[in-house]
Amino acid sequence: MEHALRDVSMLAFSLVVGVAPVVALVVLLNRRDRRDAALFADACGAFSSQALRSDVAIQVCGRLFSRRAVVTVDMRIGSREEIWDAMTRLRRRLPPRVQLRVDGTMEPALRTRLTVERVDGGGELSLRTAC
Repeated sequence: MEHALRDVSMLAFSLVVGVAPVVALVVLLNRRDRRDAALFADACGAFSSQALRSDVAIQVCGRLFSRRAVVTVDMRIGSREEIWDAMTRLRRRLPPRVQLRVDGTMEPALRTRLTVERVDGGGELSLRTAC
């Protein structure tokens, strides 16, 4: 009887040690994918369906162990005014923990990446430009 009880406890220990990390990883990946899908839906809601079909590309990269994420919007064929309008609309829609990158063309030959971060929860914008 003792031998059978010891075998059952060893089996339970082996299952916990072997299966628990895999289950934890699957749970973390599922949470990240759900956060990414929600951010993608928020970003898509800032544009018309026609613009999403032809003029805009959106990419969401979430972190596995934190809630931080980066949303990249490619608007290479948009005008300067369209880029600024989209940037302000998106920044208001997205949560403060999300960094927003907007790729576009400000002048005919000037490709630009604008990174917009919230300075505080009040909606003020901080802008960094990288050409």
